[in-house]
Amino acid sequence: MRRAFSKAVLVAALSTTMMVPVSGAMAEAVKIRFMDRTTATEQAAYSKWLADTFNAAHEGEIEIVWEGVPDEAYKTKIFTVLRAPNPPDVFYSWEGGRAKFLIDSGFAAELDPYYEKYGWKDIMNPSGVQLATFDGHQYFVPTMMAAAVLWYRPDILKELGLEAPSTWADAMAAADTLKQAGITPFILANQMRWPAQFMWSALFVNTYGVEAYDDLIARRLAWTDPKVVDAFQIMKDLMDGGYFENGANGIDITPAVVPFSKGEAAMWYQGSFMTGRFLDDAGAPKFPLDYTTFPSVGDQAPTVSVFAENTLMMLAQSEHKDEAAEFLDWVLSVESQTRQSNEGKLLFPANVNVSLDNFDPLMQRLGKTIAAPQDATFMHVDHAVPDALADPFLDGLQSVLVGVMSPEQAAAQVENAAQAELGDVN
Repeated sequence: MRRAFSKAVLVAALSTTMMVPVSGAMAEAVKIRFMDRTTATEQAAYSKWLADTFNAAHEGEIEIVWEGVPDEAYKTKIFTVLRAPNPPDVFYSWEGGRAKFLIDSGFAAELDPYYEKYGWKDIMNPSGVQLATFDGHQYFVPTMMAAAVLWYRPDILKELGLEAPSTWADAMAAADTLKQAGITPFILANQMRWPAQFMWSALFVNTYGVEAYDDLIARRLAWTDPKVVDAFQIMKDLMDGGYFENGANGIDITPAVVPFSKGEAAMWYQGSFMTGRFLDDAGAPKFPLDYTTFPSVGDQAPTVSVFAENTLMMLAQSEHKDEAAEFLDWVLSVESQTRQSNEGKLLFPANVNVSLDNFDPLMQRLGKTIAAPQDATFMHVDHAVPDALADPFLDGLQSVLVGVMSPEQAAAQVENAAQAELGDVN
């Protein structure tokens, strides 16, 4: 039986259930400021989509205020903004040394409680969790993973009777055959200084081991150590021997794709982010393409450099950490990570539960390489150390390649910077 209400009762009921704050205004949504680094139009659109979609699902409760900052500008702006009033609650961070600088400066919140609450360790790329951990605590969430691999032209190698090299000796033998055929063995494209460090780091790690590299990065090994000098020397020998393209220090990576695509060069040790330049709109390679991991050197088992291409931190001083963490959980969700992977060639997800079935077979295989657990990984130098060391290192390596500095001089330059920034070897 329907119960009848008088007008007075209805008014009283409505006034009870629709309570209005004393101020006379409805409670406002918690605002979370989100500052992201944008490297391309597609990446900026995806970042904004994250905020807009989250806001629609949390209308009246949480509002993400998004700001995208281009790559180079972000490097300087983020430190200014973090020190200013109203800093972002969630912000992009590089991994390694730059992340540690933000942690040591007191800007980054420990995320351990949220890793536990949301079970992020169970869904995240294992190398990503490892890279996010400093002194036993997690300080960021990786959102996009990458790896450095040896890209190669299978058609060219096959034509010359060669196979993808599994050892460094094989690589050098193949390089000699390629040179004789008038084909550049390795693309370097080091105009911006950072590309050559990929091969330098891989040579160091795969010659002397991850532990020695970690000692170098952690200031337990001097930059003037013979191992460091040797890595510089190998790079110089490769340049002097004609194993890189002519004028490698004057060519950027995007225009360098042209000779690679034309078959004028056969191999290129570089990050998986190169897929954005190698793939067509359908996600398939524009030219014959394959990859292998860096060849093993001597008796060392090969180690793959897996790194966090994109990461997000939470402000230590944020008054709304729980709301910020809810947004981070959305960023790591299968839905968000799937969109990231499928649109705009934004590969590869940090969430290992994201399906890559709609990827080109080559990209599926690369995704599995990146997601595979391994005992250790390593970051290239300018991610692993502070800028005060990275810049002298990159300058020194570029100078060694053209003979302006000797390997010993380049090593001494970085060591001097390390002493000024970090003090003596521990």
